Amino acid sequence: PDETHAEWTAEILAQAHEEKPFALFTGFSRAHTPLYAPQKYFDMFPLEEIEVPEAYLEGDLEDCAPSLANTSLYAFRRYQMLINHPERPQLFKEWPQADMACVAFIDDQVGTVLDALEKSPHADNTVVILTSDHGFHVGGKESLYKQTLWDSGTRIPFIVAGLEGMAEGEVCHQPISLIDVYPTFIDLCGLPENPHQGRSDYPLDG
Repeated sequence: PDETHAEWTAEILAQAHEEKPFALFTGFSRAHTPLYAPQKYFDMFPLEEIEVPEAYLEGDLEDCAPSLANTSLYAFRRYQMLINHPERPQLFKEWPQADMACVAFIDDQVGTVLDALEKSPHADNTVVILTSDHGFHVGGKESLYKQTLWDSGTRIPFIVAGLEGMAEGEVCHQPISLIDVYPTFIDLCGLPENPHQGRSDYPLDG
């Protein structure tokens, strides 16, 4: 579906939207599991060139509360399955290969959208926000998954760009949350500060 989403978005961007401003949201499934991507993206990362650390930090879970280091949980079992697979000893190399293939694949889909924006009549008056829903562990803390409060599980890409005069190449070191996206979007678009007014009593979070 990701190619379809990118192509559909490109078609929308190519159209004229002169009557009023518009918002366009595009979602991609990858690099979510299952790690499927066209073969050419796997070929970009030959298995023999992938280097996997011989061992991660020994005793990496010893500084964790028992509730965080419960190795019966999925993330830890997944890691153990990959590094100790009896029939496919190189499985732990195949996993990052597939992960990187999916990331490269999505890079191309984002490129399709950005190329379409650049060629469109909206190139000079569009704000682009690129983000993700969560991070992912690739072996640190003996874990392969998400749903942790460690950096690898909570840190995501968050890029805002597009308008002349906006800061370029700046890095924000202040922690943010995805709950900040909606109110930021409201500010950028000049929409009412409290979009729920008249329908509920709770203020907008973020």
